[in-house]
Formats: sequence, C-alpha cells, structure tokens
Amino acid sequence: MRYIINVIAILVVVVVISLVIYFKNNATTYPFQGNVQKFLKETSKLITTKKKNIGMDLSPSRKKRVTYIEKESILRQYIPWVFGDFTASDWRHFWGLIYDPIADSKSKYGQKRYRTKDEIEGYLIEHYSNPFSNFGQTQWHDFWNIVGVNIE
Repeated sequence: MRYIINVIAILVVVVVISLVIYFKNNATTYPFQGNVQKFLKETSKLITTKKKNIGMDLSPSRKKRVTYIEKESILRQYIPWVFGDFTASDWRHFWGLIYDPIADSKSKYGQKRYRTKDEIEGYLIEHYSNPFSNFGQTQWHDFWNIVGVNIE
C-alpha cells in the first residue's frame, strides 16, 4: 500500500513539474517564479527523502534474521533476570528496537534511520535499569557480540 502512495506522489510531482516548466516559459508568470523555485526545492527534498526511505525498505543495512532462537537462549543465560521472562511479543519488540528503522524527528519529511548504539543502550538502561545501568564497557561489548549486530 505504501508503494502505491509513493507512486501516486511521484506522479503528482511529475504533473507539478510539467506545470512549472509551462509557467516558467510564460512571461506573465514572472512574479510567481520565486514561489515556484521554493516549491521545487522543497519537492526535491521530499522526493529525495522518499527515495532513501524506499531504498532502506528494499535493501536494509540491518537485515533481520529468520529466527533468533539461539541468540535469545544465550541472552536468557547471560541476563536471566531480564530476558528470562520475555514473551514472544517482548522479543519482537527487542529485536525491532535493534533492526527496525524509525522516522527521524529532525527530518522535515520523515526520513528513516536506524537507532544508534547509544539510543538502544539508553532505552535498555531506562526500561531495564538493573543490570544495564551497571554495565561497563566489557559487558556492553559482550552484549553486542551476543546480539550479533555491529552498530557504529
């Protein structure tokens, strides 16, 4: 569904660009050219953002695995008081935290990005303060080795 919306948006942009070219060549529209150029610049930013988002959906740099059973069992052994009672939805949320892109709040048009290592660690410290708040450099290194994602 989202691809259909993106295709429709691109078609609308093509029509708008065609109209802009027509008005640019028409001498009676010179007073509006500043507004048209501003509109084209914003439209270009929107198209670039949508193109990057589609590229991220089609070819993600953090690819989800089919199953995480082995990693989940190691995490249950490594930190049993946190991961020992995780349900299937808790695991989906945990892996989504690492692998799912989010809309960047700084971007005007909702460009997607992946969470940084600091954001994920901050989330874990905030929601599961014990033991994550007591983790040192080596414990975080061991944790990321178990998770198996190289986030830099």
